Amino acid sequence: MFKKISSNTLVFILFILILLGFELYALKVGSHYSLDSFIMIGVMGIVFLLRKKIHLHPVHFALFGIVMVLHNLGVFGFYGKTPWGLEYDYWVHGYFGLIFSWILIRAHVFNKILSTPIIYVFVIFFVLGFSAAHELVEYQGAMAFGEGEGFIFFGIGDWDRFDSQKDMQNALIGAIIGCLGYAVYERVKNR
Repeated sequence: MFKKISSNTLVFILFILILLGFELYALKVGSHYSLDSFIMIGVMGIVFLLRKKIHLHPVHFALFGIVMVLHNLGVFGFYGKTPWGLEYDYWVHGYFGLIFSWILIRAHVFNKILSTPIIYVFVIFFVLGFSAAHELVEYQGAMAFGEGEGFIFFGIGDWDRFDSQKDMQNALIGAIIGCLGYAVYERVKNR
C-alpha cells in the first residue's frame, strides 16, 4: 500500500524543512538570508535530482545538507564569530571542500570517470572551480546590491580584500583533507 521512501528522500525532506525554517525566520526578522535559503533549497534539489547518477550516499547527502545549514546560520550572526580562533567563514568553506570532495570521489568510484591518481587532481580543481564560481556570484551580488548579509551581499566576513582568496583556500584545504582521507580509507580497506 505504502511505497518505501528512500534514505536520500528522507534526508532531502529533512533539510528542506530546516531550510524553510531558516527562510521563515529570515523573513520575520527582515534578513537578506531569505534569498540564501531559496538558493540553498535549489542546490539541495539539484543534488537530489543527480543522486542516482552520482551514486549519492545518504550520509554524504546529509553531510552536504549540513553545509547548507552551516551557511544559513549566518542569519543568526555566525559569520561574525571565530570558533577555535578561526573565522566562521573559514570553517564553512573548508567543510564544503571536504564534503564536496567525498561526493565527487564517490561518483568517480561508481562511474570510473578517470584513473584513480588523476581523480584527486580533478576533485581539487572541481572544488576550486565551484568555489571560484561561488565567489564570482558573491562579488556580482555585492556590486549589484551592496552591503548586507548572505550569499549575494557584501557583509560580515567579507571585509578583508582577500576574502575570496581565503574562502577558496579553505575550500582547497577541505578538498585536500577529503582526498587524503579517502586515499587512507582505500588503503586500509584494501589491506
